[in-house]
Amino acid sequence: MAAHVDTGAAPKSVGTSAGASVRPGEEPLARFAQVMAELDAASGYVELRVGTPPGWQPLTAAVVAAPAWLDELTVRIGERRAAAAALAAWLAQVPALLVGLPALAGAPPPVPPLVDLTVRRHADGWFDGLAIAPRNVVDVEDGLEAAAATIHELTAPVVAALSRSLPVGASAIWGAVADGLAGQALYLDRERGADTDRTWSRTQRLLDGLERRLARRLVRPRLLLVPWTGGVAHHVVRGSCCLYYRACDAPDPRGEGYCATCPLRDPDSRLRRLRDHLEAEAARH
Repeated sequence: MAAHVDTGAAPKSVGTSAGASVRPGEEPLARFAQVMAELDAASGYVELRVGTPPGWQPLTAAVVAAPAWLDELTVRIGERRAAAAALAAWLAQVPALLVGLPALAGAPPPVPPLVDLTVRRHADGWFDGLAIAPRNVVDVEDGLEAAAATIHELTAPVVAALSRSLPVGASAIWGAVADGLAGQALYLDRERGADTDRTWSRTQRLLDGLERRLARRLVRPRLLLVPWTGGVAHHVVRGSCCLYYRACDAPDPRGEGYCATCPLRDPDSRLRRLRDHLEAEAARH
């Protein structure tokens, strides 16, 4: 795995009718699918789908296969604990991304237990596709609280299984879930031109609901405002670390081996790297 500018985005896209808008009065499931399509249109990293795409792997099966998958990733990354941290984060974030992202964008939440989650593995070992097939989507008074309950119900058994089968603790995995959801929510809303102040506030409410359901303190990201020529961009500084620096020969908190959003990275170099990334992305467009 190459050193990367982790800007809080999940490693492209939700395929129904991209560009659709939510219209009051439509059935909750249809509105959920429309919001997912809008998120997909903004995503440039992982494909997000509504339904059960043929050939994709159920999340439950991917979790069971995690120890064998870890062996593959260790060879590719070169360090077992870093590979385990990455794998646990990828797997455990799936429910939070597929339930939390549409909820933060205003979609009615799906309700367990009939929620099918599937993933598609990229040849390099990570996911390039996530899919949700909700069979019960309901309008509720507090969609974020309902989403927090659903995320907890779907994620808790995943975290428990991974903390038993991989050399990663449950607190670190839950922290990666919080980091992934917050980072991806801000990334998608930056891409969509949405109100990222509102996104951050709503994300904190959702994470508050999740933390109330945990028997532990939730390690959480903090907000970082990055000034650049296009304005001020909202990014996160993660609360957890992916340990990628352990796979580097000469890790440097000001650069090599540390994500731009890593809590261990030098603050000045973090700000500079994120600003440079924003400027480079704007120049490409």
